[in-house]
Amino acid sequence: LESVREIKKAQIEYFFAEQQDHLQMLLEVVATFKQNAAQKLKSVQGHQKAQLEWYFHERLNNIDTLSKSELLIQAMNQFHLAFKIADRPVSDMGWYVIKDKLDLELKRYQKVYGYNDLLLMTVKGDIVYTATKPDKLGQNLLNGALKDSPLAKGFKKALKRITVQDFEPYAPRNNQHVAFMTAPIFSSGELIGVLAFCLSPDSINAIVQRREGMGKTEESYLVGAWNEQISYRSNRLIKGKEQCVMGYETRGDDIDKALAGKSGIAIKVNDNRDLELASYAPLQIQGLNWGIITTISLEESITPKLMGEQAQEDFFSRYINHYGYHDLYLIHPDGKIFYTVKHEADYATNILTGKYAESTLGNLSRKVSQSKTFGISDYAPYAPSYNDPYLFVAQPVLSQQGEIELIVALQLSDDILEQVMLKRAGMGKSGETYLVGNDMLMRSNSFLDLDNHSIKASFANPSLGVVDTQSSRAALAGETGEQIINNYLGHSVLSAYTPLKIGNTKWALIAEMNENEAFAALIKLEWLLGIVALLVGFTAAVLIHRFTQHLLTPLLQVNEHLKCLAQGKVVKAGDIICRGKDEIADLKRLAQSKKLVGADDITYQGKDEIAEIIGSFHQLRNSVKSTIEQANAIAAGDYTREVKLLSQQDQLGIALCEMTRTLYSQSQNLQKQQAELRRINEKLEQRVIQRTHQLAQANQKVTALNERLKAENLRMGAELEITRQLQQMVLPKEPELKQIKGLDIAGFMEPADEVGGDYYDVLQHNGCVKIGIGDVTGHGLASGVLMLMVQMAVRTLLTNGMTQPETFLTILNRVIYDNVQRMNSDKNLTLSLLDYQDGVLRLCGQHEEVIVVRKGGDIERIDTFNLGFMVGVEPDIADFVAQKEITLQPGDGVVLYTDGITEARNIDKRQYGVERLCEIVGCHWHQSALEIQQAVIADVRQHIGQQRVYDDITLLVLKQKKASYTVRP
Repeated sequence: LESVREIKKAQIEYFFAEQQDHLQMLLEVVATFKQNAAQKLKSVQGHQKAQLEWYFHERLNNIDTLSKSELLIQAMNQFHLAFKIADRPVSDMGWYVIKDKLDLELKRYQKVYGYNDLLLMTVKGDIVYTATKPDKLGQNLLNGALKDSPLAKGFKKALKRITVQDFEPYAPRNNQHVAFMTAPIFSSGELIGVLAFCLSPDSINAIVQRREGMGKTEESYLVGAWNEQISYRSNRLIKGKEQCVMGYETRGDDIDKALAGKSGIAIKVNDNRDLELASYAPLQIQGLNWGIITTISLEESITPKLMGEQAQEDFFSRYINHYGYHDLYLIHPDGKIFYTVKHEADYATNILTGKYAESTLGNLSRKVSQSKTFGISDYAPYAPSYNDPYLFVAQPVLSQQGEIELIVALQLSDDILEQVMLKRAGMGKSGETYLVGNDMLMRSNSFLDLDNHSIKASFANPSLGVVDTQSSRAALAGETGEQIINNYLGHSVLSAYTPLKIGNTKWALIAEMNENEAFAALIKLEWLLGIVALLVGFTAAVLIHRFTQHLLTPLLQVNEHLKCLAQGKVVKAGDIICRGKDEIADLKRLAQSKKLVGADDITYQGKDEIAEIIGSFHQLRNSVKSTIEQANAIAAGDYTREVKLLSQQDQLGIALCEMTRTLYSQSQNLQKQQAELRRINEKLEQRVIQRTHQLAQANQKVTALNERLKAENLRMGAELEITRQLQQMVLPKEPELKQIKGLDIAGFMEPADEVGGDYYDVLQHNGCVKIGIGDVTGHGLASGVLMLMVQMAVRTLLTNGMTQPETFLTILNRVIYDNVQRMNSDKNLTLSLLDYQDGVLRLCGQHEEVIVVRKGGDIERIDTFNLGFMVGVEPDIADFVAQKEITLQPGDGVVLYTDGITEARNIDKRQYGVERLCEIVGCHWHQSALEIQQAVIADVRQHIGQQRVYDDITLLVLKQKKASYTVRP
């Protein structure tokens, strides 16, 4: 029982250690699901953000171009003249002539770009043209009915610069929310009017509300700040449509951060008290303080559906079914249970402050929230699960800063522990092991009395299920031992007990077997020995009695005869009966003969006979003494002493020999049984040793795995070093760059710790300079190899005379796509190619923004989003490829970079950003390309500080020297 108890204790401790391992694995799975969901959320949001910024950027370019067109300048001059001539210029014939001329171009322009209206105003604020609302003509924006309208506000700002007036209710549009883009119109340097585009929310909603690739509860929406009020800038689809629309006020930490220029991921509680995973980011739109928020239900985001036997079964449902758990919980740090598999009564409640706050799970959640480590509860009735007793284990998921992101908990029924406790090998018919808690109630199921002494029955009826025995009390007091007691059924049992600590909970582990079954063999042997002893004693008593009678009777007769002789009486010969031929018979005959002889003869003769009689008595005494010693030896358990027979007729000796042999045989059987018990005990001990050995082997495997990981790290380190060297080897060298006429070029690339796939190259062929910059997704050897493929393909195409930008990029994409497919990889890259010749730069391909710097340090940012597509994703990208032509004057130039610069983070997780890059470049543009590059890199390093570099840092500065050619107008 001691061996069984210790083995069972080791099994239970291993069982609960295994639960902690399962929970740790779940934490990693949950963290991975959350990270994947966040990445997907950011990806969807990033695409929408880029589209929105491009939408406004394009329209700002449109209004800038249109405001400078000769058509509008001539029209505004004519309107100005008309205002001088007529009192109501918007109704006379001259105005109609100008209007009709404008309508041909402006209404078509309005329809193509989807503007609600297009308006022209004089410097004094008079509306002289509208494409759709003639009733507004002639109204004055400074002192008329529209003086407080968003159009009036945009008009005032446009007197100085191009601007965007945020969405506000607009009376001429039935108080619907509209925004205005406004731009000044100059003629020969003189401000002559203002152009305005009216924007409706429809185009913006169309971008934000696209749901391709989004989850069931996933949506994006826009927010903006105006006049210290934060409200929606788009309509929401998932959330209530009445209150969550354009202009409706809203708040939130994520919204505040987005409007403060910050980006990130957060778990938030929405207005319906549901938990959401939210990605927030600012929008870079001139004149607007907007942010974009993308949210998805936290439950949906980290419980992905699996395609299995059961349609839409999620991972955690399959997990608890596989491992036999009752339920799995995901809990927000504030206590909201936002996911369970079973969706019992506790789902969507607050386990820290709600109706189940004092339950087992509530207390455990508070405990792990404070300790931030693994925790385990005791079995106790749990109301949401029909008040059946359950045990819980829980552990928090921690962020990199050590803050709790959520808590994962598992609910264990009695069935899962029963698989360990009801293994009864070697315990006979009545043997069992069971667990008892501090409250003296069962913590495992008893197979002897399931009706009253199972976990459920014990908690349901404690008076019948209590286990208050000497062993349970001793074990709960911290003692280990064994004793014979009356168990919970009142049966006498052999009981081995020990305390068992599970977390902070102490249980009693008890192994018991009925006393009758445990000592059955010994009791049988004791009965057999008793019977043999009784038989031996009875036989010895009968034999001794008969022998004594046979000895004493003739001696008494001889004694009486001698007394008679001594008294001188005559004794007849017939008075003494002489039978036999032994010494006693001789003595009797001698006594008969004494009366016939003289006194001397009697005396002499008497001495010899008495001596013989005495000798006979001595012999008899020795024989009896030997018999007694043999009996004492048997009583002492010595069955090996030899019994000497006095003669072949020595019946007592024969009986003693037979009894000794029987007892010896029984003793040997008992010793065999004891040896068998020792063998079983040794076997159990051997199993313990074997299990210990298995654990040692497992430890060796773990050690070996660690060694393999070290070797793998060394291998990966070697791969990264090779990749780093390959990257550096194919970069253009400084002497090569100096040979390029007309351009001052400086390039820089520093691989990250894990080596990314940044690419840049400058090649000269037949008077044309081909410049390429790109960024391969991911890190490591595969990314580096793909970068080398791109470099080789670009050089090969250029060498073979391929110069047309769109065709060049399309063929290059096909080559890279085929190689990626052959590699069975998901790698791809952003890539921009620039062709420079005679002061003209042709830009093609999708990458980061291209920074164009004019001679005086003025910055122009060119978005490449619509100039191409990701290389290596699709086999044909011809429909996506376009080009943009940029004219460079002497002193002008461009700055190319990868996201390793703009997304470099400091200790506060703040990115370096394009704005800071433009600022540094503008400040140092009067210097050489190399000095500009050094200034930027130094500033980036200062920003990063001691932080780890996670991505390659690549920068290319091109500055046009004094022209030796004529620049095209």
